[in-house]
Amino acid sequence: MVASLEELVVDDQSGLYYQLYLRPNNGIGKIKGNVQHDMYNELKLYSPEKSFLHHEEQFYTDSIVAGPFNRVVPIQEFLEPLNSSQPDMISFSVDSINFPKGFKKRHRKYIIRMVNNTIVLMQERNAASKNKQGMQFNYYPNFKSKAENVPATYAVNLTVTDDPISNKITVNISNPGYTPERWQSTKSSFNRRDFLDGHTYKANYSLHLLAPSFLGNIYYSKHSK
Repeated sequence: MVASLEELVVDDQSGLYYQLYLRPNNGIGKIKGNVQHDMYNELKLYSPEKSFLHHEEQFYTDSIVAGPFNRVVPIQEFLEPLNSSQPDMISFSVDSINFPKGFKKRHRKYIIRMVNNTIVLMQERNAASKNKQGMQFNYYPNFKSKAENVPATYAVNLTVTDDPISNKITVNISNPGYTPERWQSTKSSFNRRDFLDGHTYKANYSLHLLAPSFLGNIYYSKHSK
């Protein structure tokens, strides 16, 4: 089986293509956690991104669903919030996303869409969950326009820093009334040169949990008792 994955870029046009070759093992393989652990005997990726399947010490060679592809956040469009009219719904807002001077518009758009879309996808997953006791919330992208500013239960702000010396772009997230635990991540960094050159997979992978994790920690620290 040959599948193609298109990574869509922020200029709303088709970008890099990744071609994946999979040879199924016909259902014969190891079972891990009641799920088939090695669904394919062979997996090859043809891509300009040499590290597309590598994430630190992890290396996925089993399932598209459980592997790296389900971590890629779509950024070809700005996803709209999936809000509920339910009274007393806890809400979050992103009030500002601040960029350093000289940061190009296309790179701003990429990070803006990443942050926004990860939160909307979090809403979508929670809404689709059978466990309705999970995290349900409304989300307001107030950074889009001050005229559309909607008061939220919790507001967060993000700041992007660009450091050519260390070759890193870092995104920091904070909430004025919330002091995170020491173990909690409040920032995400990725390779600056790769990102500016259009190789955005590592940035996508690095940012996909930043906002959802931070919002989740606020939510459960305030409302889990």
